[in-house]
Amino acid sequence: MRLFVFLILLATAASAAVAREKPAAKDPPAIGHMAPSDVPDMPYSDTVHDYDDWTVQQSTAFVAAMTYSDGGGMFGLFCGKTCSYYTNPNIPCRIGSVTAGLLSGPGGSMAITLRCLHVKEEGQEEEFMLIDEDVTDLLDGASRVSIAIPLPDGTARVDIYSMKGAEQAQQDMLDRADARLASPGPTV
Repeated sequence: MRLFVFLILLATAASAAVAREKPAAKDPPAIGHMAPSDVPDMPYSDTVHDYDDWTVQQSTAFVAAMTYSDGGGMFGLFCGKTCSYYTNPNIPCRIGSVTAGLLSGPGGSMAITLRCLHVKEEGQEEEFMLIDEDVTDLLDGASRVSIAIPLPDGTARVDIYSMKGAEQAQQDMLDRADARLASPGPTV
C-alpha cells in the first residue's frame, strides 16, 4: 500500500512538473542527439579524498564528488567544462532517453528529468542519468536525500543517499574544477 501511495505521489509530481515551466538547467549537456553507439571513453579516475560518506575523484577529463546508497546506487556532482548532478541507479537506460524521477529531502521534493548517458572507463561501459535541474537548493542542509525512478514493471527504484560530507566534498571538487579550468589543457 505504501508503494502504491508513493507511486501516485511520484506520478502527480511528474505531471505537475510537466504542467508548469521547468527551471533552466545548470549547464545541461547536449546529449539528446547521441546515437546508441556514441559512448565517450573516459580516462580512469583516482580517489583523491574522502569526506565522511562522500568521495572526490579526479581524472584528466573530469572531477567528481559522489556517494553511494546501501543498494549500490551512486549520486553526485561532476565537472568537466560544465557541471551536472547525476545518478547511477544500476538500471539499464538507452543513450539519450529521458525519464522522470523524484528527488526528496527534508526540505521538500521536486520532480527531476533524468537523461541517460553511457561512458567507458578502462573499457567498461557504465550507464549514468544526468539530472537536468539544478537541485542545489533542495540538497542544502539535508542529512539524507532519496531519488525515486519509475520502472517499466510499475514499481520504482528508490535509493537513499547520505549527505554527510557532501558540502566539503563538493567544495573540494569545485575548487579542483576551477583550478583545472584556470590551467591550460582540455577538459570534457
